[in-house]
Order: sequence, then structure tokens, then C-alpha cells
Amino acid sequence: MHYIQLLHNGALVEAELATIKRDLINVNCNTNINFEIGDTITCFYAKRRFETRVIQIHQQSVYLFPTKPDVPLQKMFDLPMTERRQHPRYEVNMHAIVFNDLEIVDAQIVDLSRSGLGMLCNESFLKVNQTYNAMIQYADLAITPKILIKNESELNGEFRYGVEIVSINSEDATRLQFFILSRQLNLN
Repeated sequence: MHYIQLLHNGALVEAELATIKRDLINVNCNTNINFEIGDTITCFYAKRRFETRVIQIHQQSVYLFPTKPDVPLQKMFDLPMTERRQHPRYEVNMHAIVFNDLEIVDAQIVDLSRSGLGMLCNESFLKVNQTYNAMIQYADLAITPKILIKNESELNGEFRYGVEIVSINSEDATRLQFFILSRQLNLN
């Protein structure tokens, strides 16, 4: 059993680490907690100090999102590194329009993270190492990042692209982060 210390409003609480999944830390507090969703909590674990935000509370179970971790959570908590990407991807089914000055392409987003995505197109229009603008829409998520095509592969007549998000405005980044955290909480 591992424990983490949580500092909030001058009070230090020790909590049991329940789970660490992708970008979320779930802790169980056996003492009466006065946390609210959105609170900033300073955490201490393994001689590291890092800031988190409370994003969900259920009785004594609290979900924390590290705001600026200096190392990946898996490494910080000495867990096996199963994810090779900087930010884990989530399977999605979204529509996107990818364009530059010369072409416009419809695409299907099949996975998504804060820093990249995977997409499918019916034809091979997009060029590796080329930047494009994108308009991605899904329910209440609408973002317009600038993307870089990192790789292309053909699978059953469709073209799959590995894509890096190279720039995104702060409002869109917040929308994307909220969307991904919402999906992650629904997956737990």
C-alpha cells in the first residue's frame, strides 16, 4: 500500500494511492476532507512535489489531475511504461477537415490525445512532414489546431495518418483537455 501527502489550505492530509491511470491519480482519504472540484492540491510523493487539480470527488475517493508534472506519472510512481506517447490516446470517432492553401481533405479521427491524433482518409492527399490546419468537431468539442503529418500507412484501401498537434490556441487546448479528462473519467 502506497501513500501520498496532500497539502490544501495549509492542512496536510495523508491519502492512500488507489489507482494511477494515464493522466489521473485516484486517492482515498480516510479523514474528513474539505476538497471541492477545481481546488488546487500540492502533492508530495517519493521526494517530489507537484501541483494537481481536483476533478472528481466521490465520498472519500478523490481524482486528481497533475497540472504540470515534471516527469510522466508512470515513472514518478514507478509503474511500467506501457504508453510510448507523451500523452495517452483515446479511441474516438470524430470528423475533421484538414486543409492548407492548396487542398481540403475530409478525415475521420480514430484516436486523440492532447498532443496528437490518428486519422483515416479515403485517399492519400496528405504529405508526411507537411503542416496543415484542421477543424475537428464532435458534439460539444470544436477545435482548430495546426497539425503536422508524422507518418502514413495504407490499410484496406484507407490511409492512416499519425499526426502531431504543433500549435493550438489556449481556449482550444482547454476544450481538448476537458474532453479527454471527461472521457477518461467515464472509462474508469
